[in-house]
Amino acid sequence: MKALKLVFFSGIVLCACSVEKKDTPIEEENTPTSSLSVECYQYVQNKDTVQLQLNIDDKNVTGFLKYSFFEKDKSSGELKGRIEDSLLIADYTFQAEGQTSVREVIFKMSEDGWIEGYGPIEESNGKIKMKSLDSLDYSLSKQLRPIACN
Repeated sequence: MKALKLVFFSGIVLCACSVEKKDTPIEEENTPTSSLSVECYQYVQNKDTVQLQLNIDDKNVTGFLKYSFFEKDKSSGELKGRIEDSLLIADYTFQAEGQTSVREVIFKMSEDGWIEGYGPIEESNGKIKMKSLDSLDYSLSKQLRPIACN
């Protein structure tokens, strides 16, 4: 009888030791997650095309811009800037006619996408920039509408 109790007790101890522990979840660190979104826009009319890709991280923007106007100089390059209110204000570093140039581009958000603003410009530290954000004209611009990104 004592031997049976000893075997029974030993079996209980062995079972208790072999029960798998469930891992308790480790609390994740409170690190902010990136809110990066990628958006693409395009204007096409006749043989003219403008393509815009935006990588938006909160108010900071990087991306790509390409102008392809029929029988005119083409340019393509990188954007780096910010979004303030409904304006995208960015430096456009591009290649055209074999040279690298930098100019400021301003786009205004509309219900249908982005519209580029034009106005008086000036050169400052090797960069072409707008004289005033308040005097830009968006009426002559092409409407860049959302498209699927490739």
